[in-house]
Amino acid sequence: MKSFIRKLFYRSAVFQWLVGVGSTAIGRTRAAGMAHLLSYREDDAIGPLQRDEAIALFGIVRTLRPKVVVEFGFFHGHSAFNFLQAMTPDAQLYSYDIDAESQRRALSEFAFDRRFHFLAKSQTDFAAEDIGNRKIDFVFFDAAHELDLNQATFRKIFPHLTADAMVAVHDTGLWHRPHFGSIHREFVEEMPGEWESADLYAHQPGEREFIDWIQATEPGFGALHFHTSETLRHGFTLLQRQRRLSDHGGQARETGGRGELAVEPECGNDAHGVASEIEHIVETKPVAEGGLRGLDGQREKDGQRQHSTRTDEAGDGQRRCK
Repeated sequence: MKSFIRKLFYRSAVFQWLVGVGSTAIGRTRAAGMAHLLSYREDDAIGPLQRDEAIALFGIVRTLRPKVVVEFGFFHGHSAFNFLQAMTPDAQLYSYDIDAESQRRALSEFAFDRRFHFLAKSQTDFAAEDIGNRKIDFVFFDAAHELDLNQATFRKIFPHLTADAMVAVHDTGLWHRPHFGSIHREFVEEMPGEWESADLYAHQPGEREFIDWIQATEPGFGALHFHTSETLRHGFTLLQRQRRLSDHGGQARETGGRGELAVEPECGNDAHGVASEIEHIVETKPVAEGGLRGLDGQREKDGQRQHSTRTDEAGDGQRRCK
């Protein structure tokens, strides 16, 4: 009988759902909180996270259980709600965006969740007081797709990252022409991306440059790229200070090397990686060979445009790319 039930469970989505409902009803397990992901778009998502990317980030946040999450780029709230669903009851999410519609949505639609805090300010205006002078466990970049703005923001948040903080940057992949739909062809015609080869298009080249800049500036950070050539994927990259698991009883170092942003330099540059010393790309090739912009012929996807939050010191005002 048990064998029959297991076979039915493995083969029937309806039965899987019924077992899940029953399991949570009797308290054997708790709800996963992933029902919202059924409504997230995948193949034609331009702007917010693709559904499969949201699933991956949900799992990462649910696994790590960060207490302080900072998001740059609220847009329509897809990533913010996804984080809130994955976060623990005592965690806090701080979301930055300068767009008036984003502010309206955040204040009217997210007011029910006391863990959520919307800041109507540019990402480059980040201040420790915004987050109660707490350390940041997880930060998500998906606003300004311009290198200079991301660099300025990273410099601002760097002293406030925990030793094991994870930095996620969206739109770091390449779009592969064979997977283009009509919406992607329209995007390529209208938006200022870059063709890295005849078939590989960087829809947000500034984000790829940002990753390379972080690793050149702070070599102690390892990177893991969620890119693929098997589908059209916007892609995202995770960065974290590298270390040996034996270092400090499993605690990462406050500085991953001798980069210009490092605080309290320690024992040289021998911190090895959480993301691995030879930075691992989900496909295979090491980024060291010229960075993301030198990976051309092997993978990735990407292609969103987005909301960019920016304060223009020169007086051009704030601008936004959608």
